[in-house]
Amino acid sequence: MDILFDRHYPKNLVEAIKLIQQLDSSALCKVSFYDSAVNDQELVNPILFRVDKHRKGVEPVTEILFENGFRVIALKFPKDKYYDFFDLSLIILNIWPKIITLLKEKNKPFIYKCNGDHGKLILVKE
Repeated sequence: MDILFDRHYPKNLVEAIKLIQQLDSSALCKVSFYDSAVNDQELVNPILFRVDKHRKGVEPVTEILFENGFRVIALKFPKDKYYDFFDLSLIILNIWPKIITLLKEKNKPFIYKCNGDHGKLILVKE
């Protein structure tokens, strides 16, 4: 399984997630950034974490990724609130156990959104 983060996520957070996942001997997953170096054809059951800035619903890019077979977690923040990398990291680490459970249960493409204030995963599309 490939766990990918878009460029809006801090490098230290992605490195921390890599280290955490290395502790789980039962999980066979690869954690990295989703950038031009990633070949979509080589991805195995990919999940992508992206920051989605659309006010309502999800961005068209998120929909396209879903249609291309990605499982997507879209992190959404209120427009009037500023989040620094520390806040973003705490939100992701807080929901990480829920995400791991979700990944084990669902192998088909989906879109979930996570509202930054609440840390609750909400199904958008399956």
